[in-house]
Amino acid sequence: MGAPDTLRSFLPDDPAELTEVVVPNLRRADVDACATGAWSVGLASLQVPSLVVPLSRVFIRGFLESHSLYVPSAGEMAEWPAPAPAFSAADLDNTDALWEADQAGRSTEELQLLVRSHVRAVFLAVQEAIASLGGAVLPKLNWSSPKDSTWMLPNQTLKCMTAEDVFLLLGASDYVSHDILHPYDACDDFEGGPVRPLRLSLTLRAWRVFHVAREFRCFVKNRRLIGISQRDYATHYDFLGAERISIVEAIVRFFYSKLCLAPAITIDDFVFDVFIPESFKRCILVDIAPYATVTEPLLFNWTELTQAVVPPKEDLEPFIHPPLTRDDDIPPELLEPVILRLSGTAVGVQPARDTFLSRVPKDFIDASMGSIDINALADAYRQQLLESDSSTDEESDPEDGDQ
Repeated sequence: MGAPDTLRSFLPDDPAELTEVVVPNLRRADVDACATGAWSVGLASLQVPSLVVPLSRVFIRGFLESHSLYVPSAGEMAEWPAPAPAFSAADLDNTDALWEADQAGRSTEELQLLVRSHVRAVFLAVQEAIASLGGAVLPKLNWSSPKDSTWMLPNQTLKCMTAEDVFLLLGASDYVSHDILHPYDACDDFEGGPVRPLRLSLTLRAWRVFHVAREFRCFVKNRRLIGISQRDYATHYDFLGAERISIVEAIVRFFYSKLCLAPAITIDDFVFDVFIPESFKRCILVDIAPYATVTEPLLFNWTELTQAVVPPKEDLEPFIHPPLTRDDDIPPELLEPVILRLSGTAVGVQPARDTFLSRVPKDFIDASMGSIDINALADAYRQQLLESDSSTDEESDPEDGDQ
């Protein structure tokens, strides 16, 4: 792109020379700022049509946390108590003390009726949202979509056409359970838990099918766009190489004109995903995530992203006021330092990364993360093999007449 000699990438020159592993800090406030309900409404014009359904404490504790795969039909719910009225702020605050107050003085039957009234209220809100969004939606809790439970639906995708579909995916998802009980486990200011988020909401997005080749993950440090990675990094797409300049220009213009100083984004370091249509006429915001190891860096690594040297935020002022328009030339100070990484060669068939962890024995995952001793895991496995062999020998003893 013909960068002047004075304009260099914000990232280290040679990531291979970074021998010390360093990672960015992560605070609970960063996690909360990336919750879909925190930014989705404020950035509605940049996304596919979406609606946010607030979830009451009673619905969360009494239904979602029950891990039940039974979802009542609309007909059954018609026999339930009338749906709870519009949830107040007090209904939405999800604290242990308030949940204990909900239960206090109520019998089991009375508490069940209360839960059912809240479940019915959310169910009706989801039904209405699906209808207004064209008849099919993609559901997402604060941070996660229930992509690990798509096997529950006949279409094997996140495409939900009924409120029953949405409830079924939510109830069967470990990702959703993590959002409810463990969203802050990786935070530096986490003091043990589980610690629930104060509020949870369900975002329903109108169903769209995006070509994965045109999705990109973008890394922002101190309000500067520093790197872009192909989202589907395990696949090589020949045509992307010819579009490198157009991809970078489209995302840089989108970020500095729409996202950089958006009031809905309250943190300076974050990651966002975008989809770029073939026309390059716009970028569609897909997601916002923390600038931390809980977010997959794809073709980058967190050591180089952490060590990126970025100018002070105040230095941006001359370049973004007034905001860029479609006809403006992009200042080289914003464009040239941005690195785009594409998959260079085809790498063969890869596991489905979105649900990779859910397809591996949990003990192996814990061992890989240092949660348990790998040697102890191996010893336990060998002991189970010995016990299995011993059991087999006993069952096949000739004296028992089995041979």
